Amino acid sequence: MSERTHTLKDIIRDVQEEDKKDNKSDPINPDHYKIGGIEAIDYMKAKSTPEEFRGYLRLTALKYLSRAGHKDSTVQEYKKAEWFINRLVKECDQ
Repeated sequence: MSERTHTLKDIIRDVQEEDKKDNKSDPINPDHYKIGGIEAIDYMKAKSTPEEFRGYLRLTALKYLSRAGHKDSTVQEYKKAEWFINRLVKECDQ
């Protein structure tokens, strides 16, 4: 029997499917970031220059990559880093 190699995407997909089954709130972008009628990251973007905001996104992704395996679940830390990297790519495309 061959052993299947799981990619990070496979693991993330599996965790997301389990979260949906358990009706958990989103651990990557939880509801408490949206209190006050504006998402915290959108407020931060509005109060910074484009360069500052991109730097914040890059450094925050680095933080999550650096602490993977040392705080929350490793997969969760990678998912957080992925979220910030995806947002950085979106900002760079604008």
